[in-house]
Amino acid sequence: MPWWASHQLSGAEKKLQSDDVEKREAAIRDLAKLKDPRALDLIIGALHDPDIAVREAAARALGEHGDAKAATALVAALESRNTYMRKSAMESLVKIGPPAIEPLMGTLGDEFALARAEACEALGRIGDKRAIDALVKELMDPDSTVEKEAALALEALHWEPHDDEHRAELLVALQRWDDVARMGVAAVPRLIEALHEEDHDVRAQAAHALGSIKDPRVLEPLLEELHDPDSKVEKEVAAALEQLGWKPKDDYELANLLVARQKWDELEALGSAAVDRLVEALHEDAFGVRAAAARTLGQIGDLRAVEGLIGALDDELPDVRHAAEQALESFGESVLDRLVVALDDDRINVSEAAARTLAKQGRTAIGPLTARFRAPDTAPDLRQAAAGALGDLGTSAIRSFADALEDAHELVRLYSVEALGRLKPEGPEAVPIVDAMAKLLEDGNDQVRKAAVRALARIGGYQAESRLSSVYSRGGITPKQALEFLLELYDRSPDGKGFARENPGATRSTEVGERLHELGGRGLVVDVFNQFAELRPQAAGNLELWWSHLARQ
Repeated sequence: MPWWASHQLSGAEKKLQSDDVEKREAAIRDLAKLKDPRALDLIIGALHDPDIAVREAAARALGEHGDAKAATALVAALESRNTYMRKSAMESLVKIGPPAIEPLMGTLGDEFALARAEACEALGRIGDKRAIDALVKELMDPDSTVEKEAALALEALHWEPHDDEHRAELLVALQRWDDVARMGVAAVPRLIEALHEEDHDVRAQAAHALGSIKDPRVLEPLLEELHDPDSKVEKEVAAALEQLGWKPKDDYELANLLVARQKWDELEALGSAAVDRLVEALHEDAFGVRAAAARTLGQIGDLRAVEGLIGALDDELPDVRHAAEQALESFGESVLDRLVVALDDDRINVSEAAARTLAKQGRTAIGPLTARFRAPDTAPDLRQAAAGALGDLGTSAIRSFADALEDAHELVRLYSVEALGRLKPEGPEAVPIVDAMAKLLEDGNDQVRKAAVRALARIGGYQAESRLSSVYSRGGITPKQALEFLLELYDRSPDGKGFARENPGATRSTEVGERLHELGGRGLVVDVFNQFAELRPQAAGNLELWWSHLARQ
């Protein structure tokens, strides 16, 4: 090697150690110009650089060396999960040409389908007929992309199938379905195999083609595919069977056909005979099928569907979960015991939905919901869901929430006082409940205290206000909390009084001021209004009006 080349090699090697990506890329370009084994080794090493731009540059540079060693390194790069890296490696392998044939054929056995596909394309573009036998085998690859690339490569090599078996393999790989169908019975074995490929489009098209071929061998394979997880495949299979004149021999086969055709009204009419197949449909790939199956099971009302529907409460899509929940609701009290068990399900979607569905059963659900709501080991999300479900029961749940106001768990107290604020207990029973709620104004948890203020304001009335005044006088709540109480109260009581009624231009702040004066005298007014402008800035302009009014009293 000339002295200047040795110097250039040394400089490039130093650049490869740089933290600067651009310098490392420049080093690769310099090394690509040097036809030296040491330069090749450095470029191969750069295929493992942490930066994708450097790795791509190395892959492109290896295409300039044109030998088997470079090809071997490049076929390993075909396993990259980065599309651009694979394409760069494949283009360089094509540039290397015949020395890359053996390494590329070895890659056809790789586990990574996209590596096999890139290898097929490269072999076709290189144009070496040594690759034909290996490519013919790839016509039966389990991945449709690999099959197609193998077929295109064989066409580029001007390969012609020598019998119907290979012709069918080629046409299926190219997805030329009309040509496959025109082959007739000679294509049946390959089309039956295609019913089991990974690509759902291939399975669907194979079923469609089989429907046009009058061959008794196709019936059993098509019947098996009525259970395909993909709804498009099921539809094509059903159409093919009908085209062949097939008739269901029993209700289960009829249910199979109706699910495949998505004839939900007919499945409902079929009734209990359709339940087993509909439960299976809860696991199909198409969420629309899963949701429709759940709704149909609810309309049929057969208890054999309950376990499947409870499982569907944990479906990945909310539409399916909602459909399953509605279906379970339609069963009424007959599923009460099973829903109580589902409250303890480890899957939060299931337990929360069970709580909501139980609430639809009315008063019979109060006991199990209350037990789960107050259990010490209940997960926070489920506790909240149980509280919400109890709240949905309306006033019949008031006693459960009232009894929980002194619970040791802060979330139980919080959700209970919030619920009571919404339910607004009335009459004689409200007196002890409001007293218990007022005690929470001095709770050790800030969230509980704030919730108590809001809840009492929602209930309103003399009793709630007097409890707040009493607690304030003992220093149990802050002026800000008192103000929040009154603002909450007046947000729900639009009729003003006193100064506000006499001065229509005044805002609710004046009404609040009057009530503060009634509750705690001038001292409370001063404490609160010192913060009032900060809490509700838009009210600041009314303060002067209020003080003027107060001075005239």
